Amino acid sequence: MSMMYFKPSMDAARVTTICPSVSIAIEGRRQWENCLVGSFIDKKLPFHIVQSYAMKLWRKYGIKEVMMNDKAFFFFKFGTESEMIQCLEDGPWLFQNRLIFH
Repeated sequence: MSMMYFKPSMDAARVTTICPSVSIAIEGRRQWENCLVGSFIDKKLPFHIVQSYAMKLWRKYGIKEVMMNDKAFFFFKFGTESEMIQCLEDGPWLFQNRLIFH
């Protein structure tokens, strides 16, 4: 992933807005559409366990990919918005008896 700098608007030495170009905003929206974000409140589960559970439990909902960031937030990418919404509506979901929050 490459990073780009966007000069912020300032108001009395305080950042007020940062405005990337429209094309960047559109690309970001495209990359993250049909994606749910989830986390666990208590004990964190390892990525490979969450990935395995999600791919098995949500196969019928069209899950395509599972990702995780360094703050232990999981990102679940679905094929379509309707599949993603159906997965949400059919919850709540437990992974190893731990509730995942979306």
